[in-house]
Amino acid sequence: MTPSRPTNRVVEFDEWRDDIVSALGDLTNLASTPWDVVKRIECFPGSKLGDDNIVVPEDWLPAGITRRLSHRTIKLSPLCAVGSPAASAAQWDESLRRSILALWLPRLTSNGIRAYKPSSWLSAVRHLVRAAEWQRRERPHPDGLLWSHLDAADFQAMQAAVSDGRSGRVLISRIVQWLRAAGVRGLLQDAPPRVSASEAKSSGDVKRERSPKGPVLARVQKSEERNFQPFSDDYVTEIILRARWLQENLATQLISCWNEQRGIAARFALRGLGSNDPAVIAARRDALATIEWKDASGHRIDRLPFKIAQKIGVSYQFTDAWPPTTARTVSMMVGTLQALNLCTTAFCTGARAGEIASATDASLVFPHSGTGGARLLAKTFKLEDSLGGAIRDWPLHPVAARALATQRDLAKGVRPEGDRHLWVNHAMAGEKGVGSPLLDLTRLLVAATEHLGLTALAEGSRPHAHRWRHTVGRMVALSVVSAPQVLLDLFGHRDLEMTLRYMLSHPEIAEEAQKIAQETALALAEEAIAEVLVGKAGGPASATLSKGLNDLRMKRGEDVYGAENLQELTEILTFGGKRWELVRPGVICTKTPGQFGPCTQGRGLPDAGSCRTNCEHRLETERTKSQCSATIGALLIELEDALAGDKPMLVANLRGQLIAQLERWADVRQHWLDQSPRARQIWEGRSQ
Repeated sequence: MTPSRPTNRVVEFDEWRDDIVSALGDLTNLASTPWDVVKRIECFPGSKLGDDNIVVPEDWLPAGITRRLSHRTIKLSPLCAVGSPAASAAQWDESLRRSILALWLPRLTSNGIRAYKPSSWLSAVRHLVRAAEWQRRERPHPDGLLWSHLDAADFQAMQAAVSDGRSGRVLISRIVQWLRAAGVRGLLQDAPPRVSASEAKSSGDVKRERSPKGPVLARVQKSEERNFQPFSDDYVTEIILRARWLQENLATQLISCWNEQRGIAARFALRGLGSNDPAVIAARRDALATIEWKDASGHRIDRLPFKIAQKIGVSYQFTDAWPPTTARTVSMMVGTLQALNLCTTAFCTGARAGEIASATDASLVFPHSGTGGARLLAKTFKLEDSLGGAIRDWPLHPVAARALATQRDLAKGVRPEGDRHLWVNHAMAGEKGVGSPLLDLTRLLVAATEHLGLTALAEGSRPHAHRWRHTVGRMVALSVVSAPQVLLDLFGHRDLEMTLRYMLSHPEIAEEAQKIAQETALALAEEAIAEVLVGKAGGPASATLSKGLNDLRMKRGEDVYGAENLQELTEILTFGGKRWELVRPGVICTKTPGQFGPCTQGRGLPDAGSCRTNCEHRLETERTKSQCSATIGALLIELEDALAGDKPMLVANLRGQLIAQLERWADVRQHWLDQSPRARQIWEGRSQ
């Protein structure tokens, strides 16, 4: 029975593959199964192993560039046509296709049975085909063998020649290992041979030129695209400022104008006239002349607050002139607006490009009136085992909600009826024409960056859409307390190691973090010292610090500390911002390495994670009062529940926490002693 599947219904890839594997039966005999049977295996609906092209269904891939037909197609026909004798070429072609099948089948790993997702399979097969082409060119075999005649030195040379970077080299190494394992399992006859440890070690020193076609040509290593480099602060500032102005002042009129311009072209097209016909150009120009452009305040727009490339005469020029005079300028502005909507969404969510690209009309959810509480619902594929991905949501800042609402209005005017995708080909027709899903978000961003004249601020690297994710990681890492946990949740990572990779992707981020930490420490310390001087600060350290500062003031013969004196005191007490440490917002540790502290049970650097409320080095600013009061209220509720549930150990723990919180602020303590008999009972009985 030919192992194929009917295609009259939508199925999941895992289900499809499992049924094929079941039809194949005992896989340990696959290597000896006749090729006429194996080549009819239907790897994907309508694509058999022996076909010239193997095409992965569009719906089985994440949204974005991976859905392009060219990206999801493995072309094998040119490879089959090349070779020496016919028998040798046929054997080589069969070995290649059996290797492709081996990567398609589930495999046994140290973590259990694993199998490629379609997108990962495409990447692996492309590397496999490049490796096979290298073998045929540099290490050919007269019988058409592909792998079994190669040794460790050959595989090392192949790895270096066909890889574009470290990730490519790692993938080639894994592919060779998996093909070797497939040979052991009986899936392949022509499999890479086992390599001894001594051969693998010495292969790096062996240099041979065995190809009858001449010396081995080293593959030119292209530099890996730096899509991990965060955008500069200047770029982010300029792009978001332009985005907000366009979305608030020009977007609605611009989209309406664009739809009108397209409607004019469509009417003339029915008469056989193209967009470059003088009559069409004149009609469009006349329509533009009738529009009175106004900003959100109702004022007429005569100039843009920034320059952008516009069609003036026969060339494009950077200008802030407005209104537009040509349909091409309108189209370019719409493309720029779409890119700025993308930037705003990426900046406010930190979502992957593929997740943003999967958004539809239903992705923007407003659970409350207006834009407050809006959320973005989109598909994520990266860490999900399900082929179809999983829906996750992101909270949206009102600015991002406006950007997505604007994008929804933009897409409605151009996409085919019944479609719901948000990101569209607005001018340059894709594979399915204008209005089809936009698969390459990076191309959109690159074009907008050029049109806005911001290429230099991208710091020489291509403004890849994924750089927004690293930008968010950098900014959160430098500005948010508990940044790793915040980013872990925001990015949807499985472990902290993945999050730290984003936080540390910028080579100078550690130095930048130290600088910001020092500046923050100085600012917080100055605020705390000012509160100590007027008696508003709390914590055990406040009394000691207040006495010392008053003594110093008297010795210096000053009535009060001025602004300059306060800055000087802050520099001295914090050793230039290097000593005092932020425990959490409003709580500062004043301990120096030479002082004793309960957090370290001795001398040494302070441990903020073990800070205690009764530590003599703990200094609190007035802003922590509300947090302290809220904590006491929550603890009292938990205590009542524990007493009702007869949980003596939990009751004792909560009593200790309540006493610690009540000791922090005298006025907060007095408030709760007056309000709560339970709090008064615990406080009065604290020494018992």
